[in-house]
Amino acid sequence: MRLGSSAMTLALVALLAVGCSEDKPGSPDSGVCAPMCSGRSCGDDGCGGQCGTCQNGAACNNVSGKCEGACSPACGAGEYCDTSAWQCKPGCEADSACSAATGKPRCDMTSKACVGCLADTDCLGANKRCEPTAQVCVQCLGEGDCPDSSCTLAVHQCATAIVSSRSYKGHENERDSNAFVNAYPSTVGTRLDDCQTCHKGATFTSTSTSKKTTKNACDFCHLVEHPMTGFDEPMPSSMGDTLNPYGLAYLGAGRTKLAAQSIDGQDSDGDGAANGVEVTDLKYPGDPASKPGQPNAPYKVFTLEQLKAMPAHSELLLSNSNKQQYDDYTSYKGVKVKDLLAAAGVDTTNPAISGVTIIAPDGYATDFTIEEVNQQYPNGKFYAGLDTATLGATCGFVTYPDTLPVGLVDGGDIPDPQFMLLAYERDGEPMDPTTLDPTSGKISGEGPYRVVVPQSNPGVPDRGLQYSPTTCNDGYDYDSSKDHNAGLMVRGVVVVRINPLPAGYEDFDAKNGGWAFIANSTVMIYGHGITQ
Repeated sequence: MRLGSSAMTLALVALLAVGCSEDKPGSPDSGVCAPMCSGRSCGDDGCGGQCGTCQNGAACNNVSGKCEGACSPACGAGEYCDTSAWQCKPGCEADSACSAATGKPRCDMTSKACVGCLADTDCLGANKRCEPTAQVCVQCLGEGDCPDSSCTLAVHQCATAIVSSRSYKGHENERDSNAFVNAYPSTVGTRLDDCQTCHKGATFTSTSTSKKTTKNACDFCHLVEHPMTGFDEPMPSSMGDTLNPYGLAYLGAGRTKLAAQSIDGQDSDGDGAANGVEVTDLKYPGDPASKPGQPNAPYKVFTLEQLKAMPAHSELLLSNSNKQQYDDYTSYKGVKVKDLLAAAGVDTTNPAISGVTIIAPDGYATDFTIEEVNQQYPNGKFYAGLDTATLGATCGFVTYPDTLPVGLVDGGDIPDPQFMLLAYERDGEPMDPTTLDPTSGKISGEGPYRVVVPQSNPGVPDRGLQYSPTTCNDGYDYDSSKDHNAGLMVRGVVVVRINPLPAGYEDFDAKNGGWAFIANSTVMIYGHGITQ
């Protein structure tokens, strides 16, 4: 039977279908199905088979032919799984893949790189800020990160802080002196580089005699630890009680270099001049009596030769220390302070004069009433055999001059009349000039001048507080009721200020050039009663 053309075409199509299915790609010529796995790592190959299988729990995306959910094989150390292609690449995906030893302990999940830090909380110690670009810990990112100095932005480090050179050391506020001079570098070594910039003095009234006693900033601060009794006014109970208006403003602002700068525009003492203006003019921003444009108080300066030309006085006395290991019997020679004031033209009987302040070049100062300046003190007492040669190294606590005056009796009076002296010799020799250790802030030496203050209540010496109690059982351990006069005997005297200052005058800038007074063996007298 002959078929038509249409029938023949259908028959041909049926025959071809036997060799290659129409839904499986392949070659019609060969009649064999060719798998379609190019670019595919898993899933249907188009011929009823698979292009591959996924490992380690990954699942196959049959559309893309990719394993998803893990890299296969698993990534090794220093690699991470790139989920866009599920391939291992160099980098990290957890902090555990980074090493603190390299200085890069954190994994940045954006860049997949180990970095030094991601936030400030990753930075400890001196390097406390995280620099966001390099992602490393640095000291500072701006001025606020260096409370007592400046931030050098090129290297993100705090500049070396300026150190106060004149503030009396050994106190809590040393950090504050350093903060102040870093805020105002031009004040280093000036009168403002001193405790008086933030602290105040006070005047006390005796309950029994109504006599006034004035304490300068140094002595007023000491009353926190050693309060006086018998006065109408309360004693300061904390360092906060000793602050002047500027000191209180600085305390409230945070006690840093930036704190000092932040109150620059305020007028803390209410004298009409802003703090910064007063500081620039080296006036006290916490004292309304100190203001720009005022003249300095009148003064006179005496040389060693001029002092030696005045009537000399010598006296042996006990210097009884409050804290030190040894008490001293010493012979001093000098000029009575009342005679020194008279040589400066001061009438020490003038009822308007309240007293004097003795000042050393490191800022230490002590006040005395005019009565203490004028009076003759009680005869001192002499006690022998309290040295280490007699009591041994453990129990000995008194030193004696190589040569003692003739006629001294153990337990008896010292015959020398006792007065407050400005001494220039100790045991017949000039005193070693006072020097400052810039590292410790302490002074050594005691000359060329030292104020000598006899005991008001002479008695038996006692050991220093820091060296008591002992096992010596001899009755000489520290006794707070003793007259510890050593602390009143200012070393390296450069200034005697007569109080009160004349109205309308600025307190003399004794801090500037104070060490020059030491070098030149000169002493300045200034204040009330001086005429020029």
